Amino acid sequence: MKVIAPYDLTTDGGIARPSPKNVYDSTGTLVTVPAGQVAITYDPSNLDAAPWVAIDGTDVVSTTGAFVYSNLPENDAPAWSAATAYAVGDKCVRLHRVYEAQQASTNKPPETNSSGTAPAWLDLGATNQRACLDLIVGSTSSGPDRLFFVFRPGKFASALELLNIDANDVRVSMVDENGVARYQQTKDLRIKKRTFTDWFFKPVERKTSAVFEGLPFYSKGLITLTITKAGSTASVGEVLIGRTYKVGKLQWEPEIRGLRYSKITTDDFGRTTFLKRRDAKEITADVMVDNDVVEEATRVLDIYTTQPLGIYADVGSNKFGGLLTALGFVSDYRTVLKSPAGSLINIKIQGFV
Repeated sequence: MKVIAPYDLTTDGGIARPSPKNVYDSTGTLVTVPAGQVAITYDPSNLDAAPWVAIDGTDVVSTTGAFVYSNLPENDAPAWSAATAYAVGDKCVRLHRVYEAQQASTNKPPETNSSGTAPAWLDLGATNQRACLDLIVGSTSSGPDRLFFVFRPGKFASALELLNIDANDVRVSMVDENGVARYQQTKDLRIKKRTFTDWFFKPVERKTSAVFEGLPFYSKGLITLTITKAGSTASVGEVLIGRTYKVGKLQWEPEIRGLRYSKITTDDFGRTTFLKRRDAKEITADVMVDNDVVEEATRVLDIYTTQPLGIYADVGSNKFGGLLTALGFVSDYRTVLKSPAGSLINIKIQGFV
C-alpha cells in the first residue's frame, strides 16, 4: 500500500512567452501559438504519446505558483469588481471560486463577506477550471474532447493520482527547466470487453482512477496532464501530485465500504423520496511492515490523521486498483507486533465525497 502526500497545486503560476512558437497539434499538424499563450506540442511521429508543454530559453516560467495553465476558461461568471453594484442572485468569480449575492452590495469582496449571520455572498465552490483541486472528489473539472493542465509543483514529485475520471485515456508528461522531455506515459481507461455479447450490447466501461508512478526528480519540472474523450465531455474529480510513501505490503481481504450521504425518507402513506448526495468510500486494510521501518510507517500515518492524503494499492492484479484508490485521511490505525521480523498495521482511511 502506498500513499501520496499531495502538494498544494492551487497557487497561480504561468509562463511568459515573448514570441510565437510553432508546435504540433493532436493531428500532427504544425500550428503557430501566439506570443503570450502556453504552447503544448505532440510528437508528430507518435501521436499516441503524451504531449508536453513546449518551452525554450526565451520563456520565463514563474517560480511562485504551481498552477501554470489549463485550456478550461474561467468563465463560470463575470469576475468580481469593486465598482459593480450587485443585486441578490448575481454571481461572480473571485480567487477561482464562484459566489452568489445574498444581498445587494457594492465593494464587498466575496471571500471576506461569505460568512456570519447575514453574509453578502454565498460560496458556491471552486470554478470549473479549479474543481479538480478542491479536495472534493465528487466535484469535477470538465470540458469537451480534451483537457490540458500544466503544473509546476516546485518540489520533487514521484507520483500523480487522478480520481473520478470520465475519459478514454489519460496522458502525463514532464519536461525539465530546459524543455527536454523526461517522462511520458499514457493509460487507456477503457475496460476491455470479455464476451461476444458484451461487444454488441454492453456500453463502454471505463476506469475511474489512475496512478502514474516514477516521475523523475526534477524540482523545476513542468508536468502536463492530458485527459481525452473525443467527441464527448471529459472530466476529472481530483488531481494529486506529490511524494509517495510505501506503508507496507497490503494483505488480502481489504474491506471497501460505501459511505452514503443521500437521504431517503418514507412518509406515513409509504411514499418514499430520495435526496441524492455525493458518496464516499471507507477503506480498511491490513499492511505487513518490516520491524525496522514500522516506526517510520506509523509516523507517516500520524501526520495524515489531520491532513488529506491519496492512497492506492494493488492486490496482485490491477483490476482492483480503482477500488483501493481514494482521497481522504487516516481515521484510525492499530499496530500489532506480530513477530521478530514484521508488524501488522490495520489502517482505516475515510474518503472524501
